[in-house]
This record gives sequence, C-alpha cells and structure tokens, in this order.
Amino acid sequence: MRKEVAHVLGLDIERVHIRGVEVGGGFGGKSKVCEQEAIAARLSIATGRPVKICLDRREEFISGKTDHAKRIRIRTAVDADGAILARSASLQIDNGAYTAYAPTYVGASRQRTVCLYRVQTAHYDCDLVYTNKVPGGQYRGMGAPQTIWAIESQMDAIAARARPRSAGVPAGPGQPDRRCDPAGLAHHQLRAGRMPDRSRAAHRLGREAREPRPQPRRGHRRDDPPQRRVIYEEGNYSNTRIELDASGLFVVHTQTADAGTWQNTTLAQIAAEALGVTSEQVRVSHMNTDAAPADLGSAASRVAFVTGNATALAAQALRETMAAALALRWDCAPADIVFGDGCARHAAGGDRSATPAQIAALCGALSAEAK
Repeated sequence: MRKEVAHVLGLDIERVHIRGVEVGGGFGGKSKVCEQEAIAARLSIATGRPVKICLDRREEFISGKTDHAKRIRIRTAVDADGAILARSASLQIDNGAYTAYAPTYVGASRQRTVCLYRVQTAHYDCDLVYTNKVPGGQYRGMGAPQTIWAIESQMDAIAARARPRSAGVPAGPGQPDRRCDPAGLAHHQLRAGRMPDRSRAAHRLGREAREPRPQPRRGHRRDDPPQRRVIYEEGNYSNTRIELDASGLFVVHTQTADAGTWQNTTLAQIAAEALGVTSEQVRVSHMNTDAAPADLGSAASRVAFVTGNATALAAQALRETMAAALALRWDCAPADIVFGDGCARHAAGGDRSATPAQIAALCGALSAEAK
C-alpha cells in the first residue's frame, strides 16, 4: 500500500506513512492496494481533511479483490515408466476490470505448471481477458488453486491409465538429486533412505504395528512450495526491529500485517524464546512505517518463516547488546551474562541480576535490527 499510494500521488515513499489496525481475517488481497485507498489519499490531500472509507457488505464484495476465474486446458505426455516428457498448458483468465497487477498474476500461474512435478519440456500460453466484472486480485495462493487442481486431476487420470515409475532411482539413500526444470531453475531433493522396521517403531511408541495405507502411485513429485517460485521485485526479505522500552517491555516492530493469521502471537513467541522471557513481556507493533524498518509485507504465507527468522535474529542481536551494556556496569565479560526466567544474571551467581525493567533503567533504551 505504501509503495503504490506513493506512486499514485507522485510522492517519495518516505513521505507516506502507514499505521495498520486490527482488521480480522483477510486471507488474500495483500499484494496490491485496492483503488479506494489511493482515492481516499488523493481526496484527503485535495480537501486538507481526513477521509474515511466506509463500505457495507455489498460494497465490500463489489470493490474488494477476488480470485480470477479461469478456463484451463492441459495436455501432458508421459513415457511407459511414468516420466513426464512434456506438458502444454493453455489458459483463459478473466481479469475483471481496473487492475494493473494482471501480468504478474499470469506469471504466477505459469510457474505452477512446472513447479510440482519434474517436467522435461513445458509450454504455456495465456489469454488475459479484461471484462466488465469485479476486478481480480491476489486472493490466497495467487494463480495457484485452479491451476494446481487441473494438474492434479489430470495426474490422477494418468495414474489410472498408466503404470508410473515407483519413485525414481536415487543415487543412494539420502543422496541429493539435482536437476533443472524447464524454466532453468535448479531444485534439490533428498530422498528418504530405508524406513525403520515398523514393529520396532510401534513398540517404542507403545502401539501395535499396522500395515501402511497404500498411497496413490503417480509421477515423481518434488517438494518445492509454489510460493518460492514467485519472484518479488525487491526480493523476498523481512526486516524486524526489537526495542527494550523504559517500562521493560520488549516491542517487536514489523511492517507485516496480522490479517487474522495470529502472526503477532507467533512473532511474540519467537522473540520471547530468544530473549529468555515470557510472551506476555513482548508486544508486537505491526504496520507502523514510522517505527518499523522496510519490509516486503504480508504475502504468500511468508511471515512465520521469513519475518519469524528476522525476529529471531533481531532478538539474538538485542541479547548481545544487553549483555554488552550490562558487562560494562558489572565489570565482567558479555559471555558471563546469561538470560532466562525473565531476567539477566551473572553466570557465577551472586546478587548480580536484573529484570528487563531494571536493565532499561540501568542501561537506557536498547534496540537491535535484523534482516
């Protein structure tokens, strides 16, 4: 939103400030601003007054983004062993009206045609049709659900008609298999080695051994989440800053938004574990561009992993900052200070310990940032 509002208004991005509010569930529509936000910003500048957007339920459905309807035709060639020799995908996508993000959506849909199975040769063509309907948008798995459903349905039909290879022939148990897909992107996959004896495993679990449920036999599949293949212009990154405020509360600053996914709880738990405190001692401040460092935002189910790792790194950096500050006052090495049970203490024991509030009073406000 910040980037696109700045573009529409002709402003430097640093002049646009966003402060998020709790919005409840919003599982989609996070990659592109809706038109009304930019219109509200323009009206506010023109009138010199705040502008509030109020939508009733009908207007919400009309003005909000939905996924794109599609017609999909897929042709796949396999050999006698089940190897996928070629796949051709032809799509017609109903774009709706008034959206500039459509070319990226087409690219995302194309990526789904080769990222789930090893395909030797691939063809993709698409007609993006603008219609007098509700504009399409990035609605949960951008370009993925219908395309993957079509591919999986066809793979079921192929598996029913032909006998695919069992699992491929790996170089050996646990050996990596490195190949490129038709787009030239390499993937790495570790093959599982010999399964442990079921009787011994069941005995250790206190259960009876059971025969495994037979699995459908399909073409060789690889573990490569589709969202990894969507290339963001800025790169798939997150920045997080954590500060210890004067009251002893740890505040996690992030430009990602909690759209009903409980990400704030997740980030607070990650920070708390790394800092050696309880999650009640951590508050997450999300979508406040005045306080949080630059970030790609909430998209593609990436927050728990990407922003979570940035939060863990920032928490570790803050621990080191607090240890260095306390070491100067306790006349010891930073490595002598340990964190846990909600406080910092000298490893040798004694009365040298401090709660977060005492650390803030002793050392002042501290913060650390990580990407």
